[in-house]
Amino acid sequence: MSQLLNYAELDQAIQRRMSNQAPDSDVRLEAINDALNNIQTEYDIESVKREIVANMVLDGRPINLDNIASDIKNIADLRYLAPSKHDAEFTFRDDDEFVVHIGQGLKLDEYTVVYNDGVQYIKVNSSLGLKSKQLHGMTSLTNNGSWTADTANSDAKALSTTEVTVLEQSEAIRFDIDVSQSANDYALIYNADMASVDLSSYVNLGRVKFWIYLPSVTDFTSISLRWGSSSSAYWEDTVTAQANGSALIAGWNYVEFNWENATKTSTPDESAIDYLAIKLNYTGSFTDQTKVVIEKIEMFLPTPMKLVYNTYYLAKDADGTFQEEMDTDTDDKLLIPRRYKELIIAKALQILWPIAIGDDSVVEVAKARNKEKAELRKLGLDIGKKIKTPTKKIKLHSEL
Repeated sequence: MSQLLNYAELDQAIQRRMSNQAPDSDVRLEAINDALNNIQTEYDIESVKREIVANMVLDGRPINLDNIASDIKNIADLRYLAPSKHDAEFTFRDDDEFVVHIGQGLKLDEYTVVYNDGVQYIKVNSSLGLKSKQLHGMTSLTNNGSWTADTANSDAKALSTTEVTVLEQSEAIRFDIDVSQSANDYALIYNADMASVDLSSYVNLGRVKFWIYLPSVTDFTSISLRWGSSSSAYWEDTVTAQANGSALIAGWNYVEFNWENATKTSTPDESAIDYLAIKLNYTGSFTDQTKVVIEKIEMFLPTPMKLVYNTYYLAKDADGTFQEEMDTDTDDKLLIPRRYKELIIAKALQILWPIAIGDDSVVEVAKARNKEKAELRKLGLDIGKKIKTPTKKIKLHSEL
């Protein structure tokens, strides 16, 4: 016998207990799904846990959990993939406290989970610090190679420096856009002779991040970054949103480029990266702009993490496809063990009796509620009650 329940077992039991007073099948199905959702919300059930490996830059910045997995309800555990530092214990912080620690430059083993515009993010700080390499400080046009605006093939012009706004450096590189200069619908600046950087250990893993100020995003489409050995041998990645997944805005944007997603042109040498180019792409309706600003460009090596989480999915079909709700397919299995059967039925009956007999349901609802309490006592520590916020601590394993 399977350890997991299916819809037919639950529905048949409900019909027997309600005799000929049971509502129709659609209503019964909705009640069963509601009961399952309530149980999944209240309790940390092992059978609804899933694991995934994710590469994360632990710099305290928001990481969109939807980009890791689309079904994360809450985080149960997060660990380094390597087991060499399994005793490191990370503490959950309120976001306000977490932000203060990051602002103070504290390197602590801590994390927070936040929502913004309905999107769930995790932010992780670490006492181990970050592995990164600066590609260019963007403080001067000539201190590390020469930055040039491609005025022949692109719309970039008036390359200069300006007082920095976001980072703690004296100046940043800026340029303007004249859309009639080339009419090619992009603006490109490049540096073809900067000091070479060895990125051999970052290949297909590295994440390039920097701040960029965009005067306007009306009819603006994307930002491309090229890094390589020359203007004919490079990797290129293009982004259409900020690093946290939010839309590009008129103003400051923090962007991230993923080497794994990059397209390679010719045969660049990853051990001697001395070419950089930033390309802004837009439609033919884009207008002239002044003061695009780009600050320090840095590549980070993410840390491979094992993320354990509770899923929103309640069931899976015969092919193993996960589903957010149960349906009437007899082959579908609930992601809840068989020992929860009576608890699910008791919760569903509390929903169904008022629908079936209205005000006369008081006694039957009370019976179902008492049955629920009895089942909870039977299960005891088998289902530790959970709050909706993340657990207070997460253990991480360091890869050293």
